[in-house]
Amino acid sequence: IYSVHQNRNSYTERASLLFTNKKWEIDMLYSFGHGKRYYYYENEFAHTLTDGTSYAFSTHSDNIKRLLNHNIRLGINYHLAKNHQLSFAYTSQINNTRGTSEDDGDFTSLLRIHAKSQFHNFRLDYSTPFGFSAGAEYTYYNSPDEQWLKSSLYDEIYDITSQQRIDKWHAYLKQEHDLGKDWDLNYGINYTTSRDKSSQESNNKSSYGNTIQNEDQMCFYIGASKSFGQKLTMEASLMEEYYHTPIWDEWNLFPTLSITYLPKAGHIIQFDLDCDRDYPTYWSVKDFTTYNAGGYGKIVGNPTLKPSRDLSLSLTYILHSRYVASLFFNNSKDEFRQLPYQSDEKKEMEYKHVNFDHVNQVGLMLTAPINIGNWWQNRLTFTGVYQNDKNSHFYDLPFDRSKWFCQAQWNGTFLFGKHVLLNLDASVHTDAIQGIIDIPASGYLNAALTWKPLKDGKFQLKAYCNDIFETGDNHLHDTYQGQHVINKMYFGRIIGLSLTYRFGGYKAKQHEEVDTSRFGK
Repeated sequence: IYSVHQNRNSYTERASLLFTNKKWEIDMLYSFGHGKRYYYYENEFAHTLTDGTSYAFSTHSDNIKRLLNHNIRLGINYHLAKNHQLSFAYTSQINNTRGTSEDDGDFTSLLRIHAKSQFHNFRLDYSTPFGFSAGAEYTYYNSPDEQWLKSSLYDEIYDITSQQRIDKWHAYLKQEHDLGKDWDLNYGINYTTSRDKSSQESNNKSSYGNTIQNEDQMCFYIGASKSFGQKLTMEASLMEEYYHTPIWDEWNLFPTLSITYLPKAGHIIQFDLDCDRDYPTYWSVKDFTTYNAGGYGKIVGNPTLKPSRDLSLSLTYILHSRYVASLFFNNSKDEFRQLPYQSDEKKEMEYKHVNFDHVNQVGLMLTAPINIGNWWQNRLTFTGVYQNDKNSHFYDLPFDRSKWFCQAQWNGTFLFGKHVLLNLDASVHTDAIQGIIDIPASGYLNAALTWKPLKDGKFQLKAYCNDIFETGDNHLHDTYQGQHVINKMYFGRIIGLSLTYRFGGYKAKQHEEVDTSRFGK
């Protein structure tokens, strides 16, 4: 049972069951979340048009969300024979959110949102003792919502209804071989296809339409690993991907390489190269519009948005499995971010996901544990990064910006006797950038106190407070080349209480999460 207080209360109740015998493993999980959340914004806008007309206004926005969430999972494993396993999993999430946002200041507005969403995932896997496995899954996602906005800024009412339905299928085959002499080989194929049917309608016809979009992704891969004595191991793979949408039709090659070398006892040197791809949400590529900031802000889709291509390189040194130093380089080509843009033709601001030319990062990470006896354990991490963001086609404001920033993190654990544990988690970062946006320095301190009075650990009572000093809120400043957008977001500290009791010898099972990263609006 979880209880959270964030100026309003929210609660989560969870229950889980596990049954096992020689042939069957059945586990069930259900959680129910409900309550309210409150947060507020302070916004400041200054806007000048090409004809010289200037506007300046600021607002305070109070936001309340009422949440109702159901999460269900059923997992069944059946052992057909020795090391032959057939697995089935059903995962479901049903959300119902009602929100209101009230602006006051230089203009007033009232925004009401009713958003529903649900997904149902069915997955079947089969594994064998000779390295072959296969599986298939189907995901159904549906998200209807309504947005109603009345604002004194334009003296207009916006009434918008949206609907998104996604049917997604995924199947895979893979084979692993032990070739002897410390050689391992693996290869396989993954295929994913989806059908996205979306629609939107507004009372003033500012956004209207129906779209059906199919997407296909096919991946072929081969990989190998080899140990060269006790000191050197290597893993490498190569993946060929075919990606097809009505806009994009591409073939891409993604290599990975990992080399681990142990020069002597207690010393490890690792080199890693990884290439991957990141995909925008299904909704962000739709040519639809919603509103915020009293109708001054328009959140618009981008049908030409493309996936990013990501490359990461790292060289890591580990001493006695405790002290870590890592040099890294990250390059993201066509990185997509949502940025604001104040139009020079009319009094409005667009929020849109756009592709950057690149986002490059070069940095150093240092990690060290510092322990005092058995009652105080600490882990300190420092990261320093040089970042370069470039976009040569961002409206009429191309940018090529660079920034040094650093982040320091501390995790401390204090043991009070055998039954009480105190965790402190702190982080601070200096000024950073995201495209044309400046992100001011901020930090937070979290604390959690855990009490386990029973020797077997079945009963646990935990109280926690996140962002104790309310210093971890996000503030975004955009004053790039005549733009002037200041957003200060205050979410406040979170105070929570959780109560857990485990019956019998129950231990929570680890499950592969359903990929929902591309769902949502």
